Amino acid sequence: MSGAGWSKGAGRVVLHIDMDAFFAAVEERFLPILRDRPVIVGGGPDQRGVATTANYAARKFGVHSATPLREAARLCPDAHFISSSEGAYGFYSARLFEIFSRFAPKVEPTSVDEAFADVTGMERHFATPADLARALKRQVHEETGLTCSVGIAPNKLLAKMASSQYKPDGLFCVDRDRVLEWLAPQPVGQLWGVGARTEEALARIGVQTIGDLQALSLAALTRRFGKWGEVMHRMARGEDRTPVLAADERPQEKSIGHEHTFDRDTADPVLWHATLLALCDRVGRRLRQAGLFGRTVTLKYRTADFRTTTHADSLASPTDSEKVIFGVACRLLEDLKPAGRKVRLLGVSVSKLSATPGGAQPDLFNPGGDRRQGEVSQVVDKIRDRFGSAAIGRLGARDQELRRS
Repeated sequence: MSGAGWSKGAGRVVLHIDMDAFFAAVEERFLPILRDRPVIVGGGPDQRGVATTANYAARKFGVHSATPLREAARLCPDAHFISSSEGAYGFYSARLFEIFSRFAPKVEPTSVDEAFADVTGMERHFATPADLARALKRQVHEETGLTCSVGIAPNKLLAKMASSQYKPDGLFCVDRDRVLEWLAPQPVGQLWGVGARTEEALARIGVQTIGDLQALSLAALTRRFGKWGEVMHRMARGEDRTPVLAADERPQEKSIGHEHTFDRDTADPVLWHATLLALCDRVGRRLRQAGLFGRTVTLKYRTADFRTTTHADSLASPTDSEKVIFGVACRLLEDLKPAGRKVRLLGVSVSKLSATPGGAQPDLFNPGGDRRQGEVSQVVDKIRDRFGSAAIGRLGARDQELRRS
């Protein structure tokens, strides 16, 4: 593939589609008055959590996704803070992926607002890959009112880097014949997995740009960084053989979990259990959405002094019932006996997943109870699918606070 057209027999053509400030953009669709004002999604300005996203007006003040909310309030005190509208995000995400699938035979979701698409072989439908991307972007905007940025490249690594070149509402095509030249001036931190610590280690040996990294031999990198040095050597040359995998081709998750950091450290057992109930409710819903059942329940809690403890127990047979998961989580919390301590974080996860529920023995004192509980959970799931997760909750669950975190 060149920058302008399709190259016969030259390999894959991959798009990376990245919605622009997705959560904030959805909020602006509901409240047009927010447009051109700084918007930060994720919680209130005095909460402990982090920003899910910030629109581009807020980013001018230095606020980005994962910025602590209190820091965001300091940087941009006039911003409009929003907790979230989860049902709306899911609605828009489903529409977006339906649009993506019209333009590509294989789409790999990486989050609710981001995807890779393998469009190899689509030259019969579009004169150039850029024409395809422009048509996709136009369709997204016409049907949702949202904008996206698209990177076009021979592989996933380069496509993802390309999509960030001209945001928002950008389009950039990497010429496969000029990959090394395009990569060379970019900061080494643009490569996947090269975080702050690796950047510091590379800076100590004089590596600031990807071009500097290209100049180092494989032997020198592996001596200093081991196998990770080999990976960086390949990435610096734009090499990536990772396939684009449709949702039904992706490896099964090893665990499903949720955790919550309290606004204030708390020693209140009632609040602990209410929070656990909300967390287990979310885990059970995700299990059912994935068509999975889990056998091992793990409780995680972190005290005010930042000490983290995990404790796990396994069931006789796998389950997707939040009631069963909650029962195990409560027992694990009781076993850990945190009474008197202030807790900062609670988390629940389920692992040893399978596609079958196994053969749990029915409750002799409540025949049919498990079946009825499952039917109730399915009805609740359908209501949330249609109206959002805030539409219905479980009595006693501290879910409102979780939605803000």
